[in-house]
Amino acid sequence: MAGSDVKTTRVTATGAASIGRCRLMQVLVTTAGSGTPELKLTDGTDSGETKLHVDLQTGETDTISVPAQGILFETDINVHTVDDITSVVFFTV
Repeated sequence: MAGSDVKTTRVTATGAASIGRCRLMQVLVTTAGSGTPELKLTDGTDSGETKLHVDLQTGETDTISVPAQGILFETDINVHTVDDITSVVFFTV
């Protein structure tokens, strides 16, 4: 992966992130001040394989770093669930 250009994409709603095939290296999540923040990412569509599913605390900015070569999304990163989350930034190669 040395020499790969890292790209960032910010999303605020469910649906395809329109990145295409990529490896997710890191996620920056800003949660709302109340509720039960939950982030679920699937490959391609809502019915695609779940690649990341996390529950978070309210009123925080969290960084989720993925070890090794990251999580491979064969089709695209699909934001299946983004409950009580203000924004998500994907760092991909």
